[in-house]
Amino acid sequence: MAYAVLFGDKTTIDTYIYDSFAISGIAHILAVSGLHVGFLVLIILFIFNALKLNKKLQFVLLAILLFGYAYLCGFSASIVRASIMALTLIFGSLLGEQNDNLSSLSFAGIIILLISPICLFTAGFLLSFASVFGIFIFYPIFTKLFKRIDMPKWLSSAISLTLSAQIATLPLLIYFFNSFNLLSVITNVLALPLFTLGYIVLFVSVILTAILPLFSFLFIIPNLAFTFVYLIAKFVSSVSFASVSLFSFGLFATIIYYVFVFSLSNFVMLKPKLKLITTFTLIVVMAISITLVNLPTSFSYYSVSKIYGVKNSAIISTDNNLTYLVDVGEGSSWDLYNIQNYLKTSKIKSLEGIIITNYNEKMQSVVAHLAQSYYAKRLFILETDSNILLYSLVSDLPIFTQLVQLEPNEATSEQNLTITSFTYLNEGLALKIEVNNFEIMFSASNLNASKIEALNALIDPELNILVLDEMSDNINNILSLNVNYDSLNYVLVKTNALNFKPSKLYDTNSFGSLQVKLNYDTISISY
Repeated sequence: MAYAVLFGDKTTIDTYIYDSFAISGIAHILAVSGLHVGFLVLIILFIFNALKLNKKLQFVLLAILLFGYAYLCGFSASIVRASIMALTLIFGSLLGEQNDNLSSLSFAGIIILLISPICLFTAGFLLSFASVFGIFIFYPIFTKLFKRIDMPKWLSSAISLTLSAQIATLPLLIYFFNSFNLLSVITNVLALPLFTLGYIVLFVSVILTAILPLFSFLFIIPNLAFTFVYLIAKFVSSVSFASVSLFSFGLFATIIYYVFVFSLSNFVMLKPKLKLITTFTLIVVMAISITLVNLPTSFSYYSVSKIYGVKNSAIISTDNNLTYLVDVGEGSSWDLYNIQNYLKTSKIKSLEGIIITNYNEKMQSVVAHLAQSYYAKRLFILETDSNILLYSLVSDLPIFTQLVQLEPNEATSEQNLTITSFTYLNEGLALKIEVNNFEIMFSASNLNASKIEALNALIDPELNILVLDEMSDNINNILSLNVNYDSLNYVLVKTNALNFKPSKLYDTNSFGSLQVKLNYDTISISY
């Protein structure tokens, strides 16, 4: 974690730790940004002033040090933006010019986009600039407001900073992460002071220890500080009601939102009456746009859709507007992101049920989160004798979600579906779902040769669609789909590892999410 704090490299952090920071709304402290660069600049200038260096020499040395630090951090958008802004402000003070924050932010953005225009479409660039934009716009307003109620300066500063950044990044947070944490303001107020202490002592300790190793005992302080920050993040992320999935803004509403945010600032100098009319009009236009974007999809047809980016996950829809989620991949945070992104894009607001081929405890948090967020009425898993597994799952599920255990090789009727679960050595191997006179087979992921042989024995001439996590040479050789199963219409996979494309096979890595419509007499695919 200390390495991530210093250089922004989060690959060394365990997934469960990073997820806690992300869900609780403080993942930004792990990305080197203005907060880190600001501390670094203050420390460097303090040393330079103590050495009584010339101001121009200070600027040159600072620019060299920030360039070196940005290089060590991989020239991420946030650190490049913060470094350019810091140097612009200091250069302006050297010239005796009055600094303008928005001009400095715009200048930094232009420089980054001239070097790498693709940054405009990355989460890091957009979140970094939006948060700083929000701080420039709202921070003075909030601090002035809190000053009227005699709030302590340190507290008003922390709350103002967090609220300003949250307001400005709200549409982007919803777009990229599909959720928003209601306790993020409190989390930041508690975590930032501890993080500030830990970061400053960590930075100083690294320098001192490099000179004299006997100062290594100082690392105890940042270790304790970061441990407490993680405990705060872990607690907040475990509060189920805090993380909520909100509506999607859409591109037009997002643009209107930022125009609205800017109109509230002191940079827009309109007469009060005209400003009120303008903001009210923007709110109405934005509300209408958000409403239209978020109107739920009404399914009047049967279909099965393979979700992009998840090993063996799909959506089944029926002609009476019921939707079922089949499998959640391996239950990782990346699988959850892709599933939620598909549901959001498809405007699916609720799930009739979630059906799992081979459930295990690693999937619990993702399954429970999806059940809660999409009001799933039922969860179908393979029958198990593990009371611990069942107790843990039931305690995590929302009260409105009924747990249904599927008996192996026994058909279970569910609304317009018939579900049959198949096992291999007491593990879930496949699900056969019959819908509208069509048969669909969903296999478990990570199949070995024995499981592929067992799956092959389950495939009958009536099967219409087979959903796998991948198509490899081993799977293709055993199943021999093109030879033995002429009645099979489509094979839907995440990855095609063959060096050719069989005529029936479609993979989401090449085509994106895939949808097969199941009409009464025809079957067709779209992507």
